[in-house]
Amino acid sequence: MPGDTTNATSGSRRNRWPQQQSPLAARPYDLRHAAVSLWLNAGVPATQVAEWAGHSVHVLLKVYAKCIEGQDDVARRRIGEALGLSEQDDSA
Repeated sequence: MPGDTTNATSGSRRNRWPQQQSPLAARPYDLRHAAVSLWLNAGVPATQVAEWAGHSVHVLLKVYAKCIEGQDDVARRRIGEALGLSEQDDSA
């Protein structure tokens, strides 16, 4: 097959396509993980990210919950807004 070489000692095949030699493509799953983490940290709802990633919400949060950071202030603000509290009420 074009682009393949056979290792003489082990007989294993390795791809030699240029895009697969890129350090970014060394582990394509890393790119997927980075994308899902970025979406979650950007505030995309977990239900939407799960659909895009082909996961259930349960699996998505089990795997990626530790990657979500820096959203505490936004979450607190949204809760306050849902309760009808203003920012002035929060400081008292």
